[in-house]
Amino acid sequence: MKREYRWEKPRTGSFKVNVDATILKEDGTCFDLVVRDGAGVFRLAAVHRTRTSRMPEVAEAKAILWALNMSINHHYRPLLIELDCLSVIRKVMEENRTDMEIETVCREIRNALEEEEELGFVFWEGKEMKQPTCQGGMWLGGV
Repeated sequence: MKREYRWEKPRTGSFKVNVDATILKEDGTCFDLVVRDGAGVFRLAAVHRTRTSRMPEVAEAKAILWALNMSINHHYRPLLIELDCLSVIRKVMEENRTDMEIETVCREIRNALEEEEELGFVFWEGKEMKQPTCQGGMWLGGV
């Protein structure tokens, strides 16, 4: 049976930010986000165009950091960050000393998350929504 993608609202009293990065044909990258509350009510939408890395994982990581900072600045907590790039979530969860460009961004994400207790991630794999497992007692999976 084929499952259709369907956005699911976060639990009552919390927020969900959907974030994505797009590599543009011309020079640059575009980040976008939408925040909704536990009732599914629209709270915020934003788009940011930048001349950041054209590497997809780096762009996705920078989009996460941007969305995280926007959400924290607007006091949207507890917060669930939804995206479609599991490889970036894994890199945020573990230090990666081989690719310093993405590791620098992931370190900034980890630092922001250490200051916030009520944050988590969900991601889309194909047409199924999944929540990553928590490793080593890290903040991931708590919301």
